Amino acid sequence: MLTLSASAGQEVEYLAREERDGWLLFDSVLHSVDPVTADDVADLEARGRRVRRIQRPMVPDALSAPLKLFVSLSNRCNLKCLHCMSSSSPSGRTE
Repeated sequence: MLTLSASAGQEVEYLAREERDGWLLFDSVLHSVDPVTADDVADLEARGRRVRRIQRPMVPDALSAPLKLFVSLSNRCNLKCLHCMSSSSPSGRTE
């Protein structure tokens, strides 16, 4: 059974991504990923929930895309571009 977001003033969108063994459902409010069936996705749509389906070519023994992506921003850069406005440096300190 899926735990659904309460839509109190928030636009809830679900992303349903088809995989080899079923679907993965991403909840845009709870930021959760749950394995679901095609029937679960159809049930959400039938209840008036906004679901965006993503279907990609299947890759043998792999997911079609990563589950999560983590980005770490820093002030480090080896370039010294004249047009750069970020004041970056190789050490991470501003020069």
